[in-house]
Amino acid sequence: MQKRIAVFVCLIVIIIGCSSGNTKMVSQVIPGKIGSPNNELSFSDHRPWTSDEVYAKTEYEPFTGKYFKGLFINNPFFMAEPKEDVGSFEAFPEQKVRVQLVERNRELEKLRIVREEIFTEGEKLTVQLPEENGVLYSYSQEILGDEGEVLDTDVVMYYVPPRELNAQVSIEEQTAEHLTLQVENWGPTWLFFGKDYFIQEYEDGNWKTITLTRSVEDIGYELSPGEVLMQQIHLEDWDLDKGKYRVVQPLKAKDTDIKKQLAAGFTVD
Repeated sequence: MQKRIAVFVCLIVIIIGCSSGNTKMVSQVIPGKIGSPNNELSFSDHRPWTSDEVYAKTEYEPFTGKYFKGLFINNPFFMAEPKEDVGSFEAFPEQKVRVQLVERNRELEKLRIVREEIFTEGEKLTVQLPEENGVLYSYSQEILGDEGEVLDTDVVMYYVPPRELNAQVSIEEQTAEHLTLQVENWGPTWLFFGKDYFIQEYEDGNWKTITLTRSVEDIGYELSPGEVLMQQIHLEDWDLDKGKYRVVQPLKAKDTDIKKQLAAGFTVD
């Protein structure tokens, strides 16, 4: 499955604020890694399957377009939240519609039917996802004929990502002019972060954040599970004296509320 890094350029520059003095006190313990590699039911692309592949790998009859608008044909895969209401929200007052929510594995094999409902009164076609995290579901809606035959089908996949962040940052290269900061996503969620890293100096037994005014690109990265991203840090922007330092990179597990900071140390001689 193809791995992908999505890059979003939001603004031209941002200004890192300055305060009186050159440093300020900060949290002393920031690890270089958290957790361990975990690719269990992780997806390295927002669109792991085409609509044709979803129909081919599941037991449903194909979309005919006789009743449904094909809302999921171009995008058959969505991230979702626990207990979220999902579906097409279409209504068919004159038709009998069967809706199924099925838990599936990475190969889209059926594990269990979570919910099955029959709509006959023109209700909006939607179901609520369970409360669990780290689960892949198929949502299907089928128009049924008088004899129970399937007249039209629409199928989409919903993935509720786990609330988990596993990652590591390290310095992969250092010269007199620059550092190369490596961010490695150990899965199973996507990582979201930017160039909002900062540098701290170890002084008098404490880590202190260096504060200065500088212009940087405001770029956001989405890093898929198992992928690695290198960022180059220009040391001349920081005007560092000889000493012990660390780069601190804030990270967020995408589609969750988990935020962490990881740090990689280096020295200036």
